[in-house]
Amino acid sequence: MSENKTLKIIIIIQILMLVFVILGIADSYNILRWDILFINGTLALISISTRRYILGIILIGFSILFNPIWTPHLTKTNWIIADIFLIFFLLYWSWKYFQNYNKGLEFERFIQNKFPKEDWTIVEYTKDLHKKFNRFVEADSNPDFIFRKKINEKIIAIECKYRSDFWQSKKWGLGLSWDNNQ
Repeated sequence: MSENKTLKIIIIIQILMLVFVILGIADSYNILRWDILFINGTLALISISTRRYILGIILIGFSILFNPIWTPHLTKTNWIIADIFLIFFLLYWSWKYFQNYNKGLEFERFIQNKFPKEDWTIVEYTKDLHKKFNRFVEADSNPDFIFRKKINEKIIAIECKYRSDFWQSKKWGLGLSWDNNQ
């Protein structure tokens, strides 16, 4: 199972647990709190590692609020409100995370279409197999595409990097800098 599918299943299970608590179907708050602590901690690490610091901080805040070790004394109504906020936040987080992932895939398709089938052959397409095998795969270090021109057998390698905030972000400076060997 891919990393993204696993992540989606984990988030859906957490949302269902919150809904069951809100509806009174489940009353195992301690298990829910441990679940929220670990899952939100994991999502916070993913957020921070992908430079979504505000989302990560909010997830850490939810982890602290719902932690099973020290629980704030809130009324049932306030807990339900907190549950609802967490559900909407998890839905928002999922939308943002998977939207950016899909944009990257769309960008790879866009680049691929710039090399028409009639003129170019795809020699290699790197698929990031390390995510499936949970192990380093040497081929993942290769460029995303290697194309060969049909007429003269010339080869070009392309590494795709999509950045939605490239134009507005100071962290990228004025653009990417390349060494001569790149």
